[in-house]
Parts: sequence; structure tokens; C-alpha cells
Amino acid sequence: MTSLILTWNPLKWDFKPGEYDRHIEATERGERILTRWSVGGRRHNVVVGEKAFLLRQGDDRRGIVAVGLVSRTPCPGPHWDGSAREAWYVDVDWSRFVDVGDRVPTEVLLEQVSGVPWNYLFGSGVAMTDEETVAVEALWAGADPDSIGDDIPAAAEVRENVTDLLRRLIGVPLRTVRGQANRILTVQPPTVTVATDRSPEGRPVSIAEVEHALTTLRVEGSVTVDPGHIGYRSAFVGAVLLTLPGVRPYGSPPVLTLVRPGAAPREDLDSHQVTFEGDLVQVRLAEQRGEQAALRGRLFGSREEGACALCGETYPVRFLHAAHIKRRSICSDEERRDLDAIAMPACVFGCDALYEAGYISVAPSGVVVATNRHGGGALGDHLGKIEGKDCPAFGDLSRLYFHWHFTNIFRV
Repeated sequence: MTSLILTWNPLKWDFKPGEYDRHIEATERGERILTRWSVGGRRHNVVVGEKAFLLRQGDDRRGIVAVGLVSRTPCPGPHWDGSAREAWYVDVDWSRFVDVGDRVPTEVLLEQVSGVPWNYLFGSGVAMTDEETVAVEALWAGADPDSIGDDIPAAAEVRENVTDLLRRLIGVPLRTVRGQANRILTVQPPTVTVATDRSPEGRPVSIAEVEHALTTLRVEGSVTVDPGHIGYRSAFVGAVLLTLPGVRPYGSPPVLTLVRPGAAPREDLDSHQVTFEGDLVQVRLAEQRGEQAALRGRLFGSREEGACALCGETYPVRFLHAAHIKRRSICSDEERRDLDAIAMPACVFGCDALYEAGYISVAPSGVVVATNRHGGGALGDHLGKIEGKDCPAFGDLSRLYFHWHFTNIFRV
């Protein structure tokens, strides 16, 4: 979620007459402006899809006046000042220009984002940290500067929440606004691997794109699902946001809007009484897991009791699930048929749900581990009783399946 500060000093270089105003009008209509901009001598550590803020410098009206996304990594070219020197440039897909009167003033930036030397940026292409990016995003969105610290979570917290969200969605069918299928295969920060009909093997997507979109949605209440606003995998990012409660799509290009709790009801609904008029019982056809009976037979046989592989307690087998070590929705057909290694007994008294949610896992040593991100209380006490126990289901055949869970699901 890091970003770049690109600088513009109209005393040294300026837009052509009327060009800046045309950029404002175009971006207000939802159009994007593609330009090449100098990053000084910066050649490395610039990522396509990274946020770019344009800082107006000079004698007066200093501040941020435009925002966009980097669409090409740095490349050399003749210096913009016409000299024989070489400069490095990135392509920027600008999504918004504002009148200089509507800028985010340098005075506000100095007060709210004090880690950046706003008055002493002598070159373009300066990088901001995660926390600085979040704060500048909020100022650009028009948030009250005095409430930024309270309203916007720290970047580390945003990333932690986004990573947890993506891990919960592993294997879950995700539909974009236009109905295309997406599926998360793995989550290994800083990227998430996403499969589509065109790329069933999966392609990496930067988690920063989801972080940026989630922050925009939270601060502004809406976000436009297109590359100019939330990155080049905007369709997937939109599909993730649509899994959140209260998020609704409207228009074209689609805009995701957060309908907050307590919002006024739609005019076409009776706000005093809402009833359900459909059939209370509906018959549905469901896909059955063909190997489930065979898995239970392999794990329990004819026994009436069995031990949970995670907590070690013995229960009647009716209270034990044949739990997949690696999520079944991610397994290949070959892995699903690997009955000797793909599943373990997990009790319904907490272990099955805790493992599925990533609160417990099995470390490469074969020992049950528990997350320290549980807030204490009864949950912390319960996890403490499980942690450190040997997992009898762990072995040479199941090692890779447990490693997948430990790497992708466990809430480290």
C-alpha cells in the first residue's frame, strides 16, 4: 500500500494553456488521463498499480492536486528540462485532478503526515510508508483532519484485516459485478493467487489493491470498480468487496456503495412491516461429496468412539467430523482421493471450527499451535488447552497438506 509522491513546480515546467483545466473536466466525467511523469533518479521499487499523488510546488497554493495509479515501471528518457541529461519516467493513469483551490494544502499535510518533509522534497518519486499513504488517502477523500487518527485504522491493522478476509475466502466461489468466476487459491502476503476461467492455474494479485479499495470504501462510502480507481485486477477486488455486508453495486462502470446500518429504507419498501411471501420450504439440488462416506469409513471404521486429532479428547464418532486438512475446495481431484492423508478427525466442540478459521493449525514439527490474536477471555483459555499437543494425523503423507493450512490459513 506504499505510494509515490510526484512533484510539479509550475515555475519550472507547466501544462500547456488550458490543459490542466481539461484534465479536471475529463476526470470529473469519469475519464482517465494517461501521462508520463518524471520520478527523478528512482529506478527501482516502483510497482505497477501503486498509488501516485501529484504535489504542486512553487511559491503559493502548494499541495496535492491529483491522484492516479502507476501503469508502467520506470524507464529512461530525455530530461524534461530540455538538457542533455537523462531522467527516469513512469506512466501514470490519473483518475482525478482538482482545481488548485481544492488541493490538500501543504500546511495540512505537514500537520497530519509529519513524517514526510513536504517543504523539502527536491525531487519527484519519493515513496511514502503504509501509514502515511493511509493518512493522505483520508485527507484526499475529504476526511476531517482532526478525526483521521480515530477514523482510519493503522495500515498494519488494515493489512491484517484484509489478509484475514482473503484467507476466509480461499476456495469460495467469488462472482464479479459482471458475473465472472474468481477463486482464491493461496494467500501469501504480499500477494494472493487468484484463479479465473482464463487462468485456472492462478495469477498473483497484490493485496495492496484490496487494501486500497477497502480504505476508499470505508472513507468515501463508495468505490468505482475499474482499473483507474482500484488497480488492474479491479474485477477481482470488487468481487471481494461484494462479500462484505452492506456493499451494493450500482451503475456502469459499477460503483460499490456501502449501505451503512441504520440507513433510511428504500422508498419501495414498507418501513413498518416487511414480510416474506415466498415458499417457506424450497427443494434444492445440492452437490454431494462422493468421498465423504469413504473418508469416515477410513478414519473411524466400525468404532463407536474416536479421538480428535487436534485436542486429543475422545468422543462418540457422531461428534467427530472427517475434516479436510487442506480445504477441499482447493484440492485437486487427486488430492481429494488421497483418503489416507487428506483428512483427520476433528471434534464439533470447537476444534473443527477453530481449524477452519485458522485459530489453530499444525506446525511443521507436528505440534498443534494457536494464534495469539484472539483477545483473551474464554477463547484464549480454550486455545491454551489445545496448544502444544502432538497431532497424530501428522506424518509423511499428510505433511504437505498441513503445511498448506499453516501457510495459508493460520492466523499468525
